[in-house]
Amino acid sequence: MLLQIIEGEVICGDCLYHRAIPLCNLQGLWVDFNTSRSVISALPNPMAAPSPAIASPPIRLLALHGSGSNRQVTQLQLNNLGLLRPQYHIFYLHGPRPLDQPGLGVGAEIPGPWYGWLPRTLEQITLEALLDTLHYLLRVLEQEGPFDYLFGFSEGGWLVSLLCGLSQDEWLLRALSQRHPGAMATALQPDRLGRGAIIACAALAFPLWQLRSALGWGAGPAGVPQIPSLHLIGQQDPHRPWSEALALAMNSTHTQVYYLQGGHGVDQTQARDPILQALIDDFMAGGAGASTPTLHWRKTSGLSSRAVVDKIGRAHV
Repeated sequence: MLLQIIEGEVICGDCLYHRAIPLCNLQGLWVDFNTSRSVISALPNPMAAPSPAIASPPIRLLALHGSGSNRQVTQLQLNNLGLLRPQYHIFYLHGPRPLDQPGLGVGAEIPGPWYGWLPRTLEQITLEALLDTLHYLLRVLEQEGPFDYLFGFSEGGWLVSLLCGLSQDEWLLRALSQRHPGAMATALQPDRLGRGAIIACAALAFPLWQLRSALGWGAGPAGVPQIPSLHLIGQQDPHRPWSEALALAMNSTHTQVYYLQGGHGVDQTQARDPILQALIDDFMAGGAGASTPTLHWRKTSGLSSRAVVDKIGRAHV
């Protein structure tokens, strides 16, 4: 009988049997063809070494940059967070708005073009602009997803939080369905949004309440407990209060906060932080977070308490 191997496929010439089998599956195997029934069976070769274990599929991560940034900046940030290892497959997404100037913290060594997600001033942002950006993101989730995790820096971090809570934001859902009918049926399914979100230095150039007021946008969703989130906040970041307010606004028992050394950025200092690296590894593995000492809770209001672990800069709320 005729046996051909063509581009990773096995073709049995005298039985018209055609079945795609990866070449790696043929290594160390005796292949026995039953031509009368066109069935392929593989028998172990007693002389061959044991077959290697089948590798797990890569963890897919959708990465959103900040305002006035690009893929190159995001790549450096993810490398400093230990997320450019072989087990991760990163889908870098540029914002839909080309910009002529880099954003805060983007060094002169990073060449353009640069991109953004929204107009840079509150006066320029319209509800239509916000809805069009969300539609752009939902199309990517629908066409390129599902993703296992989401990552966003600065403006991109806020958009990631918006995606996480979109299914519970009735006002925004209604406005989005009116401008882009039928755009969300697949994209908002839980498996498309992933198992968790890393939100680094989340910020806009203006307070969120001002944006909501300018757009006539009602209160946000009550919380997004179904999607765990890890918030990375710079200790010297001028937008630190913005990032902290967002973490609190997510109102979830699955929200973790870790304070980075430095300002508005993810630099090589984070690559040398073993506690942060262990925390991210645990988070990406679906864990509850790196172990911490016994927490001493302090009442901050009638509805909330806070515990801060000073030595590692991590807070539980």
